[in-house]
Amino acid sequence: GLVLALLALTTCTNLASSIVAAVKINQATFIPMASCGSLVLNQATGLLLWGDGRTVRSWLSYAGVHVLILLGTYELSSADLCEHIRQRRSRAAETSLS
Repeated sequence: GLVLALLALTTCTNLASSIVAAVKINQATFIPMASCGSLVLNQATGLLLWGDGRTVRSWLSYAGVHVLILLGTYELSSADLCEHIRQRRSRAAETSLS
């Protein structure tokens, strides 16, 4: 009973958030960023829950592959992290002068 209730709650929450994201968020940014978040979550789950760390022979290669996938996804998205940081610093400077 409890497991099914939690599954139903999780499913409804995921569906509702997907609908909101589809309507209110720029999909060219959201989909790649959601994919990056999913990749990081899957990596953490594999390491922490499933014990994938026991089979990793080269941590540098393991991390490098994930970084390359994240960077490739970021490159294909319309997100501009540098511009976001610039705008944030500009807003912070404006508020500190006020």
